[in-house]
Amino acid sequence: MIKNLKQKIAKNLKKYRESLSLSQDDFAEKVGLSKDTIGKIEKAKSSLTLNVLSKIVSSFDVKPSYFYTFDNIQLSDSKNEKISAISENLKNLDDNELILIGEMINSIKKYNERKNA
Repeated sequence: MIKNLKQKIAKNLKKYRESLSLSQDDFAEKVGLSKDTIGKIEKAKSSLTLNVLSKIVSSFDVKPSYFYTFDNIQLSDSKNEKISAISENLKNLDDNELILIGEMINSIKKYNERKNA
């Protein structure tokens, strides 16, 4: 199941890069990474680490949550309903996936703290 999550994140990264009309080379250069690193993440051979996410967020006007938004999670308008929908999706995850979700949440919190500082 963690592989499926990595694939969804990889798809979102590629979609974002393509929305900017950037090649992997150009995107990697702007972020300060190698084309190989971007390629591996887009192919879900490597994970989108907090370090890489931070570089992307710093280089472009994008929120970290963009990369962790998936089509199969349909959220309603109410905050409690959103939390409930997310909670239901978490129930089927294994320990490794839950750790990854925790890291994502911490990354988003750190981003918001820096943004609001």
